[in-house]
Amino acid sequence: MIIIPPPNQPAPTSPFNLPEIVVQLGPYLKGSSLTAALLVNKQWNSTLTPALWEYSRFPTNWTFSRSPTQFPSLSSVRKNRHHIRTLVCDEYSPLVKALLDPNPDYRPCKILHLDLMILSSSLVPLICNNADSLLSLIRRPSVHQADRNLPQEWCFFQVIAGIKQLQNLSLANVMIGAPLTMDPFFLEICGRISSLSLTQCIWIVPPIDHAVRASRYPSFPAIRRLDLIKTKDVSPFAEVEFLCSCSNLEEMHWRPRAQFQESQYLRIHSQLSQMHHLTTLNLNLASLTDTDIAAIISPLPALVNLYANETRFGGASATAILESNTHLQRLQIRDSAKLWGSTSCQLMSACKELVEIAHDLVQVRSITDHCHQYPWRCLQLKKLDITLISQFEGNSTRLEDHAKMYEQLSRLTELEELTIGNSMRVIPRSKDSFELTMAMGFGTLHTLTNIKRFVVGRQYAGLDDDVKAWIQENWKEAHVECAQDR
Repeated sequence: MIIIPPPNQPAPTSPFNLPEIVVQLGPYLKGSSLTAALLVNKQWNSTLTPALWEYSRFPTNWTFSRSPTQFPSLSSVRKNRHHIRTLVCDEYSPLVKALLDPNPDYRPCKILHLDLMILSSSLVPLICNNADSLLSLIRRPSVHQADRNLPQEWCFFQVIAGIKQLQNLSLANVMIGAPLTMDPFFLEICGRISSLSLTQCIWIVPPIDHAVRASRYPSFPAIRRLDLIKTKDVSPFAEVEFLCSCSNLEEMHWRPRAQFQESQYLRIHSQLSQMHHLTTLNLNLASLTDTDIAAIISPLPALVNLYANETRFGGASATAILESNTHLQRLQIRDSAKLWGSTSCQLMSACKELVEIAHDLVQVRSITDHCHQYPWRCLQLKKLDITLISQFEGNSTRLEDHAKMYEQLSRLTELEELTIGNSMRVIPRSKDSFELTMAMGFGTLHTLTNIKRFVVGRQYAGLDDDVKAWIQENWKEAHVECAQDR
């Protein structure tokens, strides 16, 4: 039986024409997919238009990153500018002028995140017009050198100081301060924002005078994240003075240009010991010595995440961890100074709370010689990235070393990601790679029942058929990657 609805009753509406349903599709549509969705019908077009303009880019060639073949007109920018939440602007253009059009027929823009390539006085009105909405202001790094006169010319920090709700400030290639004084507006901004990033900035810090330290470095309790990347005209010790003023700092990415003087270690220890909230320290690519790194990490009472890839992290730094920071949870020291296998064993044995570790070139023989003295006790480890090498003497010793090494790995029963042989260095020909074969004991890893990702690095030519069959049977849900197969 066919039921015919009354003539005055409207036909049922498709769920895909309901605005509350269509709007949920916006975050999942990018580029051409989003453009095609706008052409479905008028309902879809009006509902998804905010998603098209939410992230906008005004580069030199007037293109959007999501639809690089389309050229927005000035009228479309004026009409839709109130949808823009994130604006990436390479330089001043007529499109930016369209955002500032005072015509009351168009709704004003309320930008939340502004990303600039070039700082110029022509962009000041754009910042001021969005002073009531901006949460994040970024000046991206470029090949241009910092202009030593730019901030003084148009009072850059004075403009930013007017943005009361600003949370994130990221600056690159700009000048901060003047001889013998810190910019007062910069200090005012630091007192309110939660995240500050300075990359290759000319930072003129007045000479450190402990008698007037309070006036030079006021407290910045709001800052939770701080990035100091290769700042110029400032010593690393002066940077320590500044970061210690951020009493509630939780995360720090630091890459100083110079090294410390040994006479400064005691004062560094005294100051950093007060950083009770600093849990994450990133020293990747820092030009610090091994003893410098040790002096920094040893006094930090709350440190749980340490990233020191491509640094001189060595024996002194490892000793500092063993003496003061055995509560570490994440440790990355890829392509760092060479550590003895015994030191690596001590780290894996003492740091029982480790959930992630990445380390290059660990000597198998040195590990197996100390496996009974320093058994791996980091049984909560979720992610292990390691390169194992050794110089074996005879087949019997080779088989024995492999058996002990596999036994150590098999203890890590909570492991979810395992990467072996993805070394950033070239292993000498006099060394042998750790064998990933059934004959050498790969089957011992059957205890690792939680493996979700297994990566075989470029140090290996690949996996043989027996190992592949074993992985398919025992690690059925694991995603397997082999560098040589890419």
